[in-house]
Amino acid sequence: MIRDTALEYFELRRALEHHQDVPEKELVVHVHRMALVVDNVEITALPYNINKGQTLGVRISREERRYSPGVKITLSPQDAHDLEFTMRNVLAPEIFRAHIEAGNPPASAATP
Repeated sequence: MIRDTALEYFELRRALEHHQDVPEKELVVHVHRMALVVDNVEITALPYNINKGQTLGVRISREERRYSPGVKITLSPQDAHDLEFTMRNVLAPEIFRAHIEAGNPPASAATP
């Protein structure tokens, strides 16, 4: 899943940077989205009343975004947030883990 997600992000970056925001083929990009929930119902607007006995929590879900070939990609602020959340909290830790497993010390340990 991590490898596939990283490749999807590379293809998205490629379309945005080199193809005027227009993918050449259908592009499917997976994101992890975080949402506040009360009793497993997503909070979509604030303020939100939480009644005595209800439970406030966080739900992280994996979702996909589909972009059609030849159609300009338009990212919403939520799309950008979900992309950043996935890169920071899903991809980056795995890249760091692979780096350490390859025998590379963390940057702070490498400097005298």
